[in-house]
Amino acid sequence: MIRLFTVQGVDATYVGAFTLADPPFEYKEIPDVDGAMRRGIIFLLAPVDADVARLVVRNGPQLLQPVIADWIQPDSGGFTIDLQPREFEISRVEFDLQASFGNWLKSKNHVVQALSLPAGNTRIRPDIYDSTAGEVIEAKKSTARSYVRMAIGQSLDYANNARRAGIRAKPAILLPGRTEDDLTELCQRLNVRVHTRDGNVFRESAW
Repeated sequence: MIRLFTVQGVDATYVGAFTLADPPFEYKEIPDVDGAMRRGIIFLLAPVDADVARLVVRNGPQLLQPVIADWIQPDSGGFTIDLQPREFEISRVEFDLQASFGNWLKSKNHVVQALSLPAGNTRIRPDIYDSTAGEVIEAKKSTARSYVRMAIGQSLDYANNARRAGIRAKPAILLPGRTEDDLTELCQRLNVRVHTRDGNVFRESAW
């Protein structure tokens, strides 16, 4: 648990408690002390009981703008970060799934990009933005119900905030295989496109 305060002069204001988000971190190209760009790890926090309205937003106008950039293939090597008292293992399955799907889309002449969207006082980032199909895609390493439900919610959130930012976007999820029939029906009712891996190719839902 992290307790956050803002400080202005000699006055400190308690904002509230935060915990690590899911995912707990993201990669970002950031400059080192010499100004050279390096791949860094940015840890992400989620409020527990915090009043995020108390946070001072730096570079406010930038937070309000969507950012579309070149897609960078994820590193599928996988590694472990020790965070006491927990250990977070970053699965190579999900990274490999994203990398393979992104390259497969590019082989079909789709434009694959990275998208960062303003959402409230933060930013959200789908795993892949297929600007040719207009899809914001959330990938999961498992077809288990908990993963699929999370992916559905995230993809709908991405699509909603993309549309608010004036970007054509439809929700989509990427899974390593087929999921349960009722979840497939749910995706159809919500117009969430489902992409699944089938050997060396990918299949997509018909709706």
